[in-house]
Amino acid sequence: MAKKKSNNNNNNNNNNNNNNKIIIEEEIIDSDEEGWEEVPTKEQRNKEMNEKREKRKLEKEKKRQQEIIEHNEKQKKIAELFSDSSKAFNIKNRPAGYNPWDILDEDEDDITHTQEHQKRNGAKQTSENPNNGFHYPGSDRLSNSNDKLKKKKKQIQQQPQPQSPSDSKQSLSNAIQSFNFEKYYDLLKNIEKKFPKVVDVQIKCVAECLEEHFGSIPSDQSPFYQRIDYLSKFDDKFRKETTKFFSSRPMSNILPTVDKDAISSSGVGLEILLQLIFRYFPDSLLMNLQYFKSLSLQTLKPNVVSLYLWFFSQPIQNNLHSITASIWLQIVFPILYKAKVSNHSNLELFEKFTIQLLELKRVQKNGIEIEDTVLANSLDEFLNALILQTVQPIGMKYSDILFDLKKLFSNNKIPSSYFYVLLNYSAMPDEALRERFLNKVIECLNIDNNCFHYLKSRYVEFIAQINNLLLYVLLQWKSSEKKDGNKQHQHQHQPTLTKQSVYELALFCREENNSLLLKRQLQIQQHQQQQQLLQQQGKQLKKPQKSTFEVDDVNLCNITCDVSIIILMVPLVIVGSYYSRQMFCDGNINLNQYLPKENVDLLQKYLCQ
Repeated sequence: MAKKKSNNNNNNNNNNNNNNKIIIEEEIIDSDEEGWEEVPTKEQRNKEMNEKREKRKLEKEKKRQQEIIEHNEKQKKIAELFSDSSKAFNIKNRPAGYNPWDILDEDEDDITHTQEHQKRNGAKQTSENPNNGFHYPGSDRLSNSNDKLKKKKKQIQQQPQPQSPSDSKQSLSNAIQSFNFEKYYDLLKNIEKKFPKVVDVQIKCVAECLEEHFGSIPSDQSPFYQRIDYLSKFDDKFRKETTKFFSSRPMSNILPTVDKDAISSSGVGLEILLQLIFRYFPDSLLMNLQYFKSLSLQTLKPNVVSLYLWFFSQPIQNNLHSITASIWLQIVFPILYKAKVSNHSNLELFEKFTIQLLELKRVQKNGIEIEDTVLANSLDEFLNALILQTVQPIGMKYSDILFDLKKLFSNNKIPSSYFYVLLNYSAMPDEALRERFLNKVIECLNIDNNCFHYLKSRYVEFIAQINNLLLYVLLQWKSSEKKDGNKQHQHQHQPTLTKQSVYELALFCREENNSLLLKRQLQIQQHQQQQQLLQQQGKQLKKPQKSTFEVDDVNLCNITCDVSIIILMVPLVIVGSYYSRQMFCDGNINLNQYLPKENVDLLQKYLCQ
């Protein structure tokens, strides 16, 4: 055995020597090709290996320490969770049907069966077949399904039933009486001193203070229009001190800071706080609009949807219905006309919220004031969906508010952003929609004269739309003449423009069109001259500049303007010729100075006889 080992060692040494020779030869070849390279010594290699080993040891020790810390934290959490586990087996003062961990849910029939029959030692029990010796394949499945149904019924019976509104009101009043208001007011005064720079922590401390006390009250699960008004149960001092505290805090991050999902209690304390913030600081709803949009309310449970709708309706309590209307226009209304709400309860809640808002007396009397950009963007999105034919029927039902000019603009001042959206969609191919939008454009022009200024200031962008407007008005006049001739049929009144306004608009459009065509011709001539110079110099030719308008649209609009002017001028020519004939026949006009006597005699013969 010793000889074999020595032979093996010699072979290994020979192999190592051969390998070392090959490595040295490769290093010599590399050094000949690229220059001499320094080969690390044995001491340097050992030093590097030792450093790597020490690093590995340190990393292993760090990992072990981290694992020990995590293990200790898990043990602490487990100890906290099961700190009261001994009480689970305490029979004293236990209510009927008490089952904290949902275990030992035995069937009642099984329990009675074990109590009736005594134990039999060693004897095999022969089971009686209820089917009289015949076995049916589905009998086992039916018995199993019946057992499951019985267990479900028993679990439902053991679940705590929700409290009635009267019980929840009573529990709320009891909690308010036991609440330490002085301690709460001291917290509001001193919290800024403890955390002067961290506003999120200040808000969380106030929210936790309310939730620790009121979180034991069960949350109201009623619809948003029947929920308890928590703030009405508190005194004025509570509302004033809390609003004073939050008046100097930023509201843009209030919802992510106060997270209801992070608590294990009912959340009534947070609901009280958020109700106060949304009622007395309603702009916070608009600041957190993106947060509300990210929730996808149509996918949530009905009780959660009802809670958020209750938050949205808080500004109405302070007669700030315009903020609620703005939220409805940006969150609820898009859900109604864009999304197919599968949950019927959620759909009823959204519809109820819409009806309550639109049927408010202040809305019916004074209208709704919504920010111009919000209204214009909402109108643009809805009209785009209308063209794509993706609007749901229930959304179409409540879309009339977007076109109700009296409710939207009770001051008779129409913003340019809203007017331009209507004007932009008045050149679409669908005739019915095009006429509807043109009627609204005409209504805007009749309500606010500034709309004519809007037309003229951005005329180049809306040449085709203004051409449609002039044509539509001319067709209205023609159809109105037919209606006047046939008075047996009753027709719906449509808004129209006065002849003077149409005449002035047609003159303006024709002048603008001629100037645009002239500028375009000059640009083409200048481009041709530049091309000739570049060709002579042998340089690369440049592409012509794109026009900001379509020449065909300008030519069509010019034709419409000429027709409009002629139609408006023909009655004036007829009236003028009639009065000039009378003056000529009466001798008030002497044409002998301008025409030969023979021509004057012929005019008298044909005009005056």
